[in-house]
Amino acid sequence: DGDYRLLLLPKYQTALMASLVVVVPRSAIASPSPVFPLKTIVLTNVNGDRNFIHFYNPVINGGVKAADFRFNPPAGTEILTPEQFQTNF
Repeated sequence: DGDYRLLLLPKYQTALMASLVVVVPRSAIASPSPVFPLKTIVLTNVNGDRNFIHFYNPVINGGVKAADFRFNPPAGTEILTPEQFQTNF
């Protein structure tokens, strides 16, 4: 099909991920733009099981204005941030 496939390997394998393949449409490379759509993602775990995620007719959102976003968690909510976790992705 002429699309580009990028094989990504984690620095350290986990049970969740042995590899990740990202498929990028050739048309995205031929006419570069600020938006870089993905066509397919294939996630393979250490047992060889594969999960395919296909993107059909993706629509790029314009974003959320800061004024439209409110984060008001109830009292006592534990808030987790990405910095708290070590991942091998």
